[in-house]
Amino acid sequence: MLLVLRHGDDYFASVTGHCGFIGCVGSANTQASDKLAALFRAGMANKITRLYLSKPPKQGNILLSGSGWYLCSE
Repeated sequence: MLLVLRHGDDYFASVTGHCGFIGCVGSANTQASDKLAALFRAGMANKITRLYLSKPPKQGNILLSGSGWYLCSE
């Protein structure tokens, strides 16, 4: 589970726990799900500190991205 807090135009993110969901047929983004699962397996999920929307960050390490969003460590 990812907690995202907004402070003005900034979004701060952190992993708060593990959970699972039963998805609806055709609603899941399997490519993003596979990348997120690999991030957890590699022990990198706890490094997530920021969520960027629309534009990639000017600095910081992109851990996972999708269409218009970026999960990063600082």
